[in-house]
Amino acid sequence: MVTTLYAGILGIIYIALSCFVIRGRLQNKINIGDSGNDEMLKRIRLHGNFIEYVPLALILIFLAEQEGVSEKLIHALGFALVMGRIMHPLGLYNKIGVSFMRSGGMILTFLVILVAAGFCIRSYFIF
Repeated sequence: MVTTLYAGILGIIYIALSCFVIRGRLQNKINIGDSGNDEMLKRIRLHGNFIEYVPLALILIFLAEQEGVSEKLIHALGFALVMGRIMHPLGLYNKIGVSFMRSGGMILTFLVILVAAGFCIRSYFIF
């Protein structure tokens, strides 16, 4: 299963983002929420954005793989998702407002979800 490779990689990225939030909490002595600290809010949103998009994307990729989408296409979707999920936090953390990395990361993530969803819908109608 190709999807398991990307699920593993994304799991590691998730832990890295979680540790980034934890480190911010320790540095700023914030136990819960962001306490009005903009730096902490940014860290929390980086983590939150990841967890809001990755599970659905992985489920759709997995289902597309189960329905027989080619291994090359599954790799392309998985790779694009990983790249998007690396680009987004780098772009958001390093620059306030719109940045190529942030926008590119979201575009890649949306494309993965859209393409994988399309494969899933297509497989329903094709026997």
